[in-house]
Amino acid sequence: YQPTRISGVKPLSTILPFGEIFEPNVDYIECLPDFSNVIELIEKYKDDKDHLDFISKNCKNKFEKSCSPKSVASWILERYSDYINI
Repeated sequence: YQPTRISGVKPLSTILPFGEIFEPNVDYIECLPDFSNVIELIEKYKDDKDHLDFISKNCKNKFEKSCSPKSVASWILERYSDYINI
C-alpha cells in the first residue's frame, strides 16, 4: 500500500511525545479542513478493509509506542534520570 496525499491539504499538526507525528493516510484518513469530502472518503474506504486495518494498526502502534503510561514513564526516567533521585 502506498499512502496518497490530498493536494492542498496540510498534514495533521498533532505531535505525539518522543517527536512522533501522525502521518496522513498512514496513521489517519486525511480529509479537507472543512470536511467537505467526508462522504466521499466514507464511500471510498467503506469496503477497503485492508486499508482501514493498515491505518488502524499504524495508529494504535504509534500511540502505544509513545503514549502508554509505561512508555511515557520510561522516557521521563531516561531523559531526566540525572535530576531524579531514584
